[in-house]
Amino acid sequence: MNRAHVNQAREVVRRAGQLAVKLSRSEFAHTEKSFANLVTEIDLEVDRQLKRDLGELHPEAAVVSEEHASESIEWENPTWIIDPIDGTTNLIHRYPHFAVSIALVDSGSTNVAIVYDPIADELFHAQRDRGAFLNDSPVRVSRTAALRDSIVAFGIPYDRSRAESMMRTASRVLTECQDIRRAGSSTLDFSYLACGRIDAYFEFDLEAWDHSGGQLLVREAGGTATDWKGSQLLAGIKSDVAASNGGIHEELLCILNNPGVG
Repeated sequence: MNRAHVNQAREVVRRAGQLAVKLSRSEFAHTEKSFANLVTEIDLEVDRQLKRDLGELHPEAAVVSEEHASESIEWENPTWIIDPIDGTTNLIHRYPHFAVSIALVDSGSTNVAIVYDPIADELFHAQRDRGAFLNDSPVRVSRTAALRDSIVAFGIPYDRSRAESMMRTASRVLTECQDIRRAGSSTLDFSYLACGRIDAYFEFDLEAWDHSGGQLLVREAGGTATDWKGSQLLAGIKSDVAASNGGIHEELLCILNNPGVG
């Protein structure tokens, strides 16, 4: 995908975010897909607009959405992975922290990632081997060299049977770092890591739309993104994710893999 097409994709995502904000100013309905896993009319409308606009931009690419997930995708072919609203629970509660996210996967690798926070008007994007950017300015991960000097973000899985395990893990990380954060949008956690606002991020059970773009943002900003065992993340595959600025990655993995935790 050339730079002109990436710029067009960025505008597609920006328009989608603007639509989400516009729709959120009025009352809207929501339903529960599973416990604490919510979807709103806004998710569905933004989803429709993204599919239409991305289809016009890249007609030969398939589209996988959180709202219409499929198990039959051929990840070797060009595929857009989209999350129309990442942070739906925040949106429902008028908590101003959510994003529109897309990633282009081809031959099993993420080549383009775009994340837009319409409340802050911050657009993060990365293209393989071309760096990571925030509103056109290059970004880099932090230079924090020790976990004890770091801020670490984490997420809680929808599968609440694993929540207690995650909270034990987060507690152990907290004892070894300066502070932890839990804001409710995985794509923005990756984005904040890429631009140095946090130093690391970890979570259970991240789906393709949660990590495929975020891992590219982090890597292109000079950081590291793996599963909890330190293995490469595969685009399109559900994974437990550990991401960091690289300098504290081994420390983080040691805690995440401590016997009896996770």
